[in-house]
Amino acid sequence: MRLMIPQKSGYIINITSVQGIRGYENQSAYAASKHGVMGFSKSLAVEAQEYNIRVSAVLPAAVDTEMIREARPDLDPTVLIRPMDIAKSVLFLLSLSDTAMVDQVYVRRMAGRPF
Repeated sequence: MRLMIPQKSGYIINITSVQGIRGYENQSAYAASKHGVMGFSKSLAVEAQEYNIRVSAVLPAAVDTEMIREARPDLDPTVLIRPMDIAKSVLFLLSLSDTAMVDQVYVRRMAGRPF
């Protein structure tokens, strides 16, 4: 923000997790850290708004990474979100006009439970 405040523009996009808004059994420490990122994002968005700096959070569910394969071997890798899908959600946020704002993007697995 030190560089963004003088130019009165910028975009901060935090990649967190669906666990920033939902809880899962046996994952309380991870969920606590992701709730922390969400709280940080929400407060930072309020602080940055007067400087025309946007702050968004991307909350993916299970993404096909080494970490998820180790933490959740019960998940079928063929139904995991592709990392490129998360990258595209970031590009979507960056493509918005100066008059539009998205606070959070929740990207879930197609095989996951809606809403």
